Amino acid sequence: MDNRNTKKMTALRERAARLKRELDAANDDGRYRNLSFIACGNLTRGCRRYLQRHTEKICRLQRDYELCRRILRIIDGETFSLEEMDKCRIEIMHQYPQYEVPITVCTGLVFMVEAIRKSFGGKYVRYLRKYPIRLDFGTGKIFEIAPDDSIRHIPK
Repeated sequence: MDNRNTKKMTALRERAARLKRELDAANDDGRYRNLSFIACGNLTRGCRRYLQRHTEKICRLQRDYELCRRILRIIDGETFSLEEMDKCRIEIMHQYPQYEVPITVCTGLVFMVEAIRKSFGGKYVRYLRKYPIRLDFGTGKIFEIAPDDSIRHIPK
């Protein structure tokens, strides 16, 4: 069982490294940079399509890379700060209007963890069901919320 977990972790780390390489390559594309620089008006239809497709590719790669890094942080047991929780909430606000209120300690720990889980959008569900999410508000305690929403306090 442990060998299988290490294989999954290695695969996730390799995926994150591959996504980072692809993202760097897409950002360093000479044609894209040149078109972005001269995109002040008179582009041909083909150039506009290339620019749009490449921009969408960069956005997709950036999103996938961020999700992969975020799930690796959850698996490694790292904590989410208030700013990171708020970033997850902002990502899902257009789909879930109940998350339009700012996240604070008073809104509830499970509410914040649900925002983090929903920010994955269906990806990495098997890891979210297996590993707890740790929240840090800078109060001296770390709150660990298990997949079954049970809460445990851990001193720093």
